[in-house]
Amino acid sequence: MAVQDILEKLNLDCASFTLQSLEKAVNSKHLYLEGVHWKKGELLGTGAYSSCYAVRDLMNGSLMAVKQVHFIMQQTLARFLDFVKVAFGFR
Repeated sequence: MAVQDILEKLNLDCASFTLQSLEKAVNSKHLYLEGVHWKKGELLGTGAYSSCYAVRDLMNGSLMAVKQVHFIMQQTLARFLDFVKVAFGFR
């Protein structure tokens, strides 16, 4: 997956990042993206605010579960993205 595709998936503007910082983030052990590092499988269950899916790691083939939260308040999402920018050295 191209860096631009990852930015679109995260809804981020490419102009605010350098190619080197993006490659560092994508290859970081702390960033684990759907379609890049793992593939979503069958739905295991749902709750009021989340769903749980069986997923397959694309590097080693291991099977695991991922919980995806349906609703994130805009303010919370903005704070999370600010954290990601600082944590991975985005400028």
